[in-house]
Amino acid sequence: MTNTAPLCQGHHTVRHHGGWQVTHLDDGSLEWVSPHGRRYVVKPERHLPTFYPNAA
Repeated sequence: MTNTAPLCQGHHTVRHHGGWQVTHLDDGSLEWVSPHGRRYVVKPERHLPTFYPNAA
């Protein structure tokens, strides 16, 4: 699949009109490559709460 990242309007504009490339990585991260070739990996934020048992 391509072009399936949930980007906000600002990131969408940069992606389509700023010369950046975005690739989904296997772990769910997004790799952004700037027009100058610099690479940035953005890991997904945790959206579900984590529950831990009470220490009794």
